[in-house]
Amino acid sequence: IVWPLLSVPAGVFSKGYWSLWVFISIAWSFVATGVIIWLPIYESRDTFINIFNSILGRKSMKQEENKDGAAETTEVTETAVPTDQTL
Repeated sequence: IVWPLLSVPAGVFSKGYWSLWVFISIAWSFVATGVIIWLPIYESRDTFINIFNSILGRKSMKQEENKDGAAETTEVTETAVPTDQTL
């Protein structure tokens, strides 16, 4: 909405003003492309590192954490049994 509203006061675009708008739109598209591509890769970097380490036969980050005892998981073997009590 803001983009078209900024062009209303200009009326008919001069050649220089048109060039400015074209430059802004191209710059905007390059920035948006970079964010759209690189942000998901950056957010998933730990997963990519684990995948590449697995391919190369190295230990993954999760295996190293479990070895150090920093992130141990426990398995639940008991199940909850519902009772016949009503409220």
